[in-house]
Amino acid sequence: MQQPTDVIELAKEYIPDPRHRIKLDDLVVAVLRKVLSLTTAEHFPSEGVNFSPEEFANRLSKYESIIVDLQKIIILIAHWGTEEHLPVLRKAVTRIAEHKRSNGLSGWLNLRWYPSLLLLYTGGIAAIASDQYRNLATILTSLVDTEYRDDRTEPIIMPVVATMTDLNDAFKLIPGHERHYVPRSEYLFQLLRPDLDNLLFLGKSYESLFDRFEIFFALVYADCNDRHWGPPGRFAYKYRRGSEANPFVKVVEEAESQGKEWAPLKAGLFRSSPDRFQKVSEQYVELIGKL
Repeated sequence: MQQPTDVIELAKEYIPDPRHRIKLDDLVVAVLRKVLSLTTAEHFPSEGVNFSPEEFANRLSKYESIIVDLQKIIILIAHWGTEEHLPVLRKAVTRIAEHKRSNGLSGWLNLRWYPSLLLLYTGGIAAIASDQYRNLATILTSLVDTEYRDDRTEPIIMPVVATMTDLNDAFKLIPGHERHYVPRSEYLFQLLRPDLDNLLFLGKSYESLFDRFEIFFALVYADCNDRHWGPPGRFAYKYRRGSEANPFVKVVEEAESQGKEWAPLKAGLFRSSPDRFQKVSEQYVELIGKL
């Protein structure tokens, strides 16, 4: 196993060269195996440990430390990868989501999906930063087998949103987030900035990219679930303030002006249908108005 710093440099070397496709796959698999071995029930027991603010914060920190190398590799692949990289991108986000059925405290069972949430956010933001919407679609909609659907698969965004929504208020236990409307969103906004900025040099664009990702995160979930609900992020409260720089309005106007040529639709999101996107986004506006 390479040292952590070497892993990132190897990924940078392998991604642009088609000759290194197998080496890149091997690298991702090696890092995946390490992550999976460190996130078992042995390391994160769901039974016999009471839920407390201290233990919740401790587990967040442990998951974040374990997933960091895989996160950075996914950032690079999502940002620079092309169609030939979709299989390895799909493998990373789906394998990390394979959890064994088990009993225990629901809070700890739900928190097992936190590494997946981190990959979806970091990979999604990185993909949007380079207009790689095919990569974004792969990250959000790759199919996984879950314990919530017997003998069925569903887009990975479904179980991630379901489990992490149940934990939304738990993020208010973290100092500094007690009064936030969307504490999980605010927490991730602060957490993810350093690595994304270091690898992609996003600067001031980070906030707009973060908001844009959360808009797609919410609308893709609403579309996959065939409902008008999706997890409202920081953008939802900017919408309510009626800011001229409202990120949600910008996405809707962009979709309307480009029609079928809009990159997210051409990548397969919203069933590649302008009408479908319009329906989902209009329904979501009603939701935001009721927040």
